[in-house]
Amino acid sequence: MATPVGRRLGAEPRALRPGRRQHAPASARADPRGALLPGDHLLHRLHHVADHALLGAAGAYGLWALGLLGLAGLLYGGRAAKPGLALWLACYLAVLAAMGLESRLPTRWLVMVSVGLTLGPIGERGLAARWRSPVGRWYFLVLFGAIYGSTGWLKLLTEPAWRDGTALAYDLVDLNFGMTPLGVWVSRQQSLLALMGWWTILFEAGFPLLVWLRRANPWILAAGVCMHLGIESLMHVGTLTWTCLAMYPVLLDPALAQRAWARVEARLSG
Repeated sequence: MATPVGRRLGAEPRALRPGRRQHAPASARADPRGALLPGDHLLHRLHHVADHALLGAAGAYGLWALGLLGLAGLLYGGRAAKPGLALWLACYLAVLAAMGLESRLPTRWLVMVSVGLTLGPIGERGLAARWRSPVGRWYFLVLFGAIYGSTGWLKLLTEPAWRDGTALAYDLVDLNFGMTPLGVWVSRQQSLLALMGWWTILFEAGFPLLVWLRRANPWILAAGVCMHLGIESLMHVGTLTWTCLAMYPVLLDPALAQRAWARVEARLSG
């Protein structure tokens, strides 16, 4: 039996990867008579948005400059933090719209995280000693729970290739975000792949419940840190790992977070 690397670099078509639907361009997904497959009409239209020059060079540079101005406000903090974040997010969304929504997961995830940050109390002094609305934290709990939970249960119920590690092996040698030296080596270790596949399934499927339980909360977050650091060491995923981990402190149980912050303050003052 050929290894995933051999198949990837050999003759097996990309469309034959187990347990994954391949999102090829709309034209490549048409049937022999030229009609789009069911459910592809909206995707077909979105792809064609990118065929039109909606944003010229001057407009692109202008959005880029405004986005930098927004980031400067966010970094300055205080009353400029939220307006700066909102300005950057608006410019970022405008660029994505001009691209015809052709964006990868790290890009979309950055937008979702930025929306959540606008709901939280950022740029204020002494936040650890004040009460503020928990809506921002609830947003991230629902967001992470929905994404982890949906992918975990889909893998468990509909993608058997995840249970034996085959799907993970193919991901590790994917030409777009795989092919790291360590990832290629791991793709040949069948027992390790099965263990990693089940770790991913159990973590993702259990996260939506366990993150709300105070005793389980820090442990499920620690498991998530291990998973994301493993992804970062095995694959090319852009800013995804660090964007996820940057939000993990928000997911920590408030009582545990207050205790941890009190210890940090005691050490800094002592």
